[in-house]
This record gives sequence, C-alpha cells and structure tokens, in this order.
Amino acid sequence: MRAAPPLPLPPLVSVAAVFRERADALSHAVDTISSFLDESPRWSIARAARSGYLRLLERLASRDGDAAFSNRQMQFEKAMNKAVRTGFVSIIAWLRRVCLPGGNVRGAMSEAPSALECAAGSGHVPVLEWFSQHRHREWGAVIVFLNPLGAAAAGGSLDALMWLHAAARRRRMCCGGADSDSPAAAMDSAARNGNVEVLQSLHKRYPRASCTTRTMDLAAVNGHLTVVEWLHAHRREGCTTSAMDLAAANGHAEVVQWRHDLRSEGCTVDAMGAAAREGRLEVVQWLHQHRPEGCTTDAMDASAAHGYLRVFQFLRAHRREACTVDAATQAAMRGHLDVLAFIFHHRRDAIDLVE
Repeated sequence: MRAAPPLPLPPLVSVAAVFRERADALSHAVDTISSFLDESPRWSIARAARSGYLRLLERLASRDGDAAFSNRQMQFEKAMNKAVRTGFVSIIAWLRRVCLPGGNVRGAMSEAPSALECAAGSGHVPVLEWFSQHRHREWGAVIVFLNPLGAAAAGGSLDALMWLHAAARRRRMCCGGADSDSPAAAMDSAARNGNVEVLQSLHKRYPRASCTTRTMDLAAVNGHLTVVEWLHAHRREGCTTSAMDLAAANGHAEVVQWRHDLRSEGCTVDAMGAAAREGRLEVVQWLHQHRPEGCTTDAMDASAAHGYLRVFQFLRAHRREACTVDAATQAAMRGHLDVLAFIFHHRRDAIDLVE
C-alpha cells in the first residue's frame, strides 16, 4: 500500500527551528525576516487610526519620528478625524499625546465638527465624552458641533442623544446654532430616517419644542409610515400637500393611501405627475381611482420621456389630459423606441410635429 504524502509544513517552519536555538547569533537573519514580514511601509498613520491598530501606530510613529512638523500635523489631523469617526478613544488619546504634544492641536482639527457629527450619528458616546473633558485645556473654550442632535437623531442613536441632552443642560458642549441644532431640526432628522424611538425620546425630553409640517413631510417622502402614524397621533403640526406628492413620486403607496384616509391636506396634480415620471404605475392607478386632483399633460410627457410605456398607456386610456409633442420628442431623443412606436400608432399627429 502506497504511503500517504506528508502533510505540508507550516510557513517558515525551518526558520522557527533555527531561531529556537540560535536567534542571538542570527541577528542579521532576524532583521531580514522582520523586514520581509513588515507591512507597515504600506500603512499611514491615518489608515492605522481608522482601523484601530494601536501597536501599528506606535511602530509608525517610531519610523516617522524625524518627519517635518508640518507633515506630522497633517498626519495628526487626518488620523484624528478617522479615529473620531470610527469611535476609537484610545487612538484619539494616543494621537493627542504622541503625534502633536506641543503643536497647534485646535488648528489641526479643522474637520472636527463634521467628524464629531459622525461620531454622534454612530453613537460613539465615549468619543463625545473625551472631547468634552479635554475642551478647555486643548480644544478651545468650546467645541463647536454643526448639528450633533440632528446627527444622533438621524443615526438612531438613543445613547448619544441622551448624552447630548444631558451635556447641553450642563453646558459641556456647544452646538452650531439654534437653527441648525434645535430639537425641531433633530426631529426632522429622525423622521427623515425613520427613527421613531428617537423621535419619541425627543418629544419626551423637549416637551416645549415645536417641529413643523416639514417633519411629517420628510417621513412621508421617505416612506416611514410608522413615523407618520406616530406624528399624527402625538403631534399637532400636521403636514403639507408635499407629503403625498413626494410619497407618490417615491412609490410609497401605503403612505399615500394612509394619508388619503386619515389626513385632510390632500395632494396636488404633482402627485400623479411625479408618480408617472418615476414609473409608479400602481400609484398612478390608485390616484386616478381615489383622488380628484388628476394631472396635467406633464404626466404623459414625463412617462414617455423616461420610457415607462405601461404608465403612458394607462394615462392615455383613462385620462383626458393627453400629452404634447414633447412626449414623442423626448422618447425619440432618449431612444425609447417602444414608446415612440406606440405614439406612432395612436398619436400620429405628435410624430408629424416631431418630423
């Protein structure tokens, strides 16, 4: 019986065998192998900071110890922003301590507001806490956020939202301004992203804050029916016709139907026109059957221009608005030959005008 082939040896097993006994006498081999295995030349401080590799950062810092001050400051800025965005507090502390101990720290953080916004949106509370603790000594009198509440609300981070609320009450953080970071703006962000739990928290923690019709509009436009229902039940601001118009454009049929049943704002001719432009046949059919607003010639023109033949056919069969010569013109320009052929057979006058 033929013997089975030997199993392959692990990589560098012969090197390990030699080094077990004679490593001290083979320093040149140690250096050669170390250089061969060293990936650090392919890494920058910013990349290592983004990945959270503290030991690699220490190696890179020892390698780049003689770098010019301007280069170190640039590396610090990029690395700090990466670490803030990814939530590595230990990396942030190391960068401040090692990379730029006596330099223009505040000046190097020109992107700090947007990076901190990202940290808030991702729920990196330890990062926010670290900056609040170091603000007076190194980062200026205050740390200016662009919109931390809005970022936390958009990201759905209740922990960050609660921390920011408490910090604002203790005046440990400064925000970008009343308009950009008001509770109302945060409610808009939460509604836009469908974060109903965050919206409920904002409603509870800021009982005197008022949002606007924009809040429900944003929830409807993005198809967040749960948010729309909650706002309808707990808030008084309502919405505008844009809610149904844009929900129709985005194909959110459930939101359109719900608003038709339970809200009184209605929609405009733009609802069917926008739905036709985006090829939302089911929404177009529903609006035709249940809403009185109708549409304009823009509906057929837009559906032809974007190649939505079935929408075009439905509108022609069930609506009286018809189309203009733009339907054939745009269909021809954009290469929608099936639409153009249909128009040729049913609206020869439009083809003649194009010719």
